[in-house]
Amino acid sequence: MFLKKIANAQDLILQKKEELKAARKIREQKLKYDALARIITQLPDRKETEIKLKLLNEEITALNDTNKQLESKIDTRHKELKVLLNSAAALEEHIKDEELQLEME
Repeated sequence: MFLKKIANAQDLILQKKEELKAARKIREQKLKYDALARIITQLPDRKETEIKLKLLNEEITALNDTNKQLESKIDTRHKELKVLLNSAAALEEHIKDEELQLEME
C-alpha cells in the first residue's frame, strides 16, 4: 500500500511536470503573441498603406516620365551641340582655305 502511494505520487509528479511544461509553453506563446500584437498596432492599417503605396507608385511613374523627357532633351541638345561644333569646324576650315587662296593670289 505504501509503495502504491509512492507510485501514485510519482505519477502525479510526472503529470504535474507535463502540465507545467505545457503551461510554460502556452505562456511563452502568449508573450510572443502580445509582442507581435504591440508591433502590429503600431503599424498603419492595410488601407492606409495601400493608399500610400498607390501615391508613391504614381509619383514614381511621374518621375520616370520626367526623367525620360529630360533625357530626350539632353540627347537633342547633345546632337545640336555636335552639329554646331561640326559647323564651326567646317567654317573654320573654310576660312583657312579662303585665307590660303588669298595668300596665293
